[in-house]
Amino acid sequence: MCSSDLLLLEPQGKLRAIARVLCVDDTAFWCDTDAGVAAEFAQGLERFRIRVKVTIAVEPDLAIVEVRGADSDAVVRAAGFVVPDAAPHRHVLDAAPHRHVLDAAPHRHVLDAAVRSVRAPWPGLDGIDLIVPSADVATVRASLLGAGAADADAARTDTLRVVHGVVREGVDVDASTIAQEAHRSEEHTSELQSPCNLVCRLLLEKK
Repeated sequence: MCSSDLLLLEPQGKLRAIARVLCVDDTAFWCDTDAGVAAEFAQGLERFRIRVKVTIAVEPDLAIVEVRGADSDAVVRAAGFVVPDAAPHRHVLDAAPHRHVLDAAPHRHVLDAAVRSVRAPWPGLDGIDLIVPSADVATVRASLLGAGAADADAARTDTLRVVHGVVREGVDVDASTIAQEAHRSEEHTSELQSPCNLVCRLLLEKK
């Protein structure tokens, strides 16, 4: 399955949200955003729901565990999770429930859930995101640490993303930012300039 980055723009061209959209089956798409942006993103999408039967909802019971580094594939595989194809934006669902038992804990915890692995490199740095139930984040994290991953606090993660040119909404960009300022224009906005889209927008505004 494939995914792609996405920019949600205001009519004036200002940036409303940055997201990644994943096609999970023939009838469903998942969009993930930076923390605290999901509700606003969903609200923005509602503006484009014109004469189509779709449901847009925020899913609070899912979380993303990010793995970054040259050994991302090896660590994720050693932790017992499926590794997606190397092609950009590839993702895969490991439908077979995982059973990771933390023997060292006084009360052993078992993760029994499907995990979606997403190819998520930063510029110049390999990476995989694991989309898991929110309740199982601690267990997935422990499995990765046991497989050789190193824990990164917020400050270290923030430094790493800045070094690799990854913007965070609400930190580096906000509602006053245009796509070009977010360094995403070539990847995401070429289609917005097509004559067809411009004509459609004018027709909608006249109505």
